[in-house]
Amino acid sequence: MDIKLAKTLSTILHPVILPLIFGILILKMPIYPFSLINPKAFIIFIIALFILTYLLPIIIIYLMYKFSVINSFELKDKKERILPLLAYSIILYLTTIIFKQWNLPMIWNLSLLLMTLIVILTLFISTYFKISIHLAGWGGLVGLIIFLTYEYNVNYIAYLSIALFLSSIIAWARAKTGMHNNIEIISGFFLGLTTITLGLFFI
Repeated sequence: MDIKLAKTLSTILHPVILPLIFGILILKMPIYPFSLINPKAFIIFIIALFILTYLLPIIIIYLMYKFSVINSFELKDKKERILPLLAYSIILYLTTIIFKQWNLPMIWNLSLLLMTLIVILTLFISTYFKISIHLAGWGGLVGLIIFLTYEYNVNYIAYLSIALFLSSIIAWARAKTGMHNNIEIISGFFLGLTTITLGLFFI
């Protein structure tokens, strides 16, 4: 039962949903100039982001599985991660280029670039060490919320608490399914956390 629950949580909380959460948290901040964003424009933004960073990667992973490029959707072998991560990093980078034409706040474009960097870093690290991709993503979300709370003085403490709680849940799930050990989980979380926070604070 615990294994089934852990697998379900790993699927629901897969990091492929995080660009959508990043976009919502940034563009819905209740401060100027974010508060001036037209609601219809925001909906179009979310739809485009969903197609580019969620639907498209899922289709590509399915095709990789269909044509035996990968043996499973779980990517148990660290070598199997290379092509999916490479494809996703390219998708994120192209998404950054596309949204750069939309005149969105700079913080969004930079966050998307840093998400791309996290994927690239996990790609290179995965050739030697099976770092947790899930926790790298969720650590990045925690880093983003810390930055937004400090830099823009928005009250995102509740969101930070939720992000930390969900990070702990996904950490348990990844360990329970046997996909990662504690070192792989912790290193993944801190890779995402430090990449986003240092990138946003110092770039």
